[in-house]
Amino acid sequence: MHNFPWMWILFAMFFWVLFTGPRKLWACDGSADETRDSTDRPRRRANRADLESALAERDALIAKLEERVRVLERIATDDSARLRDEIDALRDPPRSASSG
Repeated sequence: MHNFPWMWILFAMFFWVLFTGPRKLWACDGSADETRDSTDRPRRRANRADLESALAERDALIAKLEERVRVLERIATDDSARLRDEIDALRDPPRSASSG
């Protein structure tokens, strides 16, 4: 029996990093596929367009959330009596004179 079983773990980790690490780096770099075809640029443009649309959606969502936070801040800092009156006004809409 070995006195150092952790050495086998280190040995396995070393080979795992040795064989998977460069592949992940090559995949990010794009050099894993040395034979690039002419369809690579349109794909990059499509990815860039997808990224730009996703960023535009994110910016719209951030703007909407900022507006909601402004409303919540106004509610939190507003006078409670005035806020109560506004809420009551929303609950009980005024009745029109012709409905009698």
